[in-house]
Amino acid sequence: MKDNKPNDIKILVQVSDKTELIDQRLYYNFAKFGNIMDVARQYGIKSKKNRNGIEFSAPKSRMQMFVEKLHFSQIFFKEI
Repeated sequence: MKDNKPNDIKILVQVSDKTELIDQRLYYNFAKFGNIMDVARQYGIKSKKNRNGIEFSAPKSRMQMFVEKLHFSQIFFKEI
């Protein structure tokens, strides 16, 4: 039995679950988004830790908001 729907997107982030997301854009004065796991939970994104990092999965609309936060925090991710 599959644990996610076919329209779900999965990404892999190779950071610790203790990582803080901090906005690195110019003029945003390093605004804090929060802990990576808390931000994911806020958007209703499922997370699963594995030996390569953290795997996140959610529908495209919710994942897009989360990926924006990762991008602004200069946290690299890859779709799997």
